[in-house]
Amino acid sequence: MSSYTPTARTLSHTRSRPPTTRRDLLTVAMPTTPDHADLPATDAEATDLATLLATLLATAEPLRGPAATRATVLAALPHATWAHFACHAHSDPLVPSAGHLLLADGALTVADIGALRLEHAELAYLSACSTARAARTTPDEVITLASAFQLAGFRHVIGALWPIQDAVAAHVAAAFHRRVHAGTPPAEALHQALRDLRAEFPLAVSQWAGYVHVGS
Repeated sequence: MSSYTPTARTLSHTRSRPPTTRRDLLTVAMPTTPDHADLPATDAEATDLATLLATLLATAEPLRGPAATRATVLAALPHATWAHFACHAHSDPLVPSAGHLLLADGALTVADIGALRLEHAELAYLSACSTARAARTTPDEVITLASAFQLAGFRHVIGALWPIQDAVAAHVAAAFHRRVHAGTPPAEALHQALRDLRAEFPLAVSQWAGYVHVGS
């Protein structure tokens, strides 16, 4: 696990305001997506998260499947302090700005997210493949879905450098959120969750080595 921020300007932007005391959760789950493999673990992932955080956050019903449209998600994001996406994602190593999350009616793109200015955003967890994958041609220019969420205002963003199995992604997300819920800082919570997974499956490097924390 690594922790970084894409640019000094982004870091300054997220540190320029005090942490919010609001606790509002947006959860998006896409168990089925047209023309893509099913992600059955995302449904339980969303339910478990809402249940776990119910005592800490103001949790709305997760946006699942057909309810998770671009318009609905974009309308909900300004009111969320925490956001959790469990869905398919696409990253383009040649055209990083073409990266997107796949929702019920199409793509939520890097440009869509980066254009937002979210005043109360704290934590975004992207339980989706390759959301922190940098461009092959310009590795020093970090344009990813994870960096777009930080640019939009989220202090902490969790993403992945490559594809992760559905069940493993749900397992890591649950372990991470339990620790954050107990008061562990996000970067440390991810580190602890991945250490536990590494201890259990030491040879499955690709499943625990690809997660990153983006933030301060």
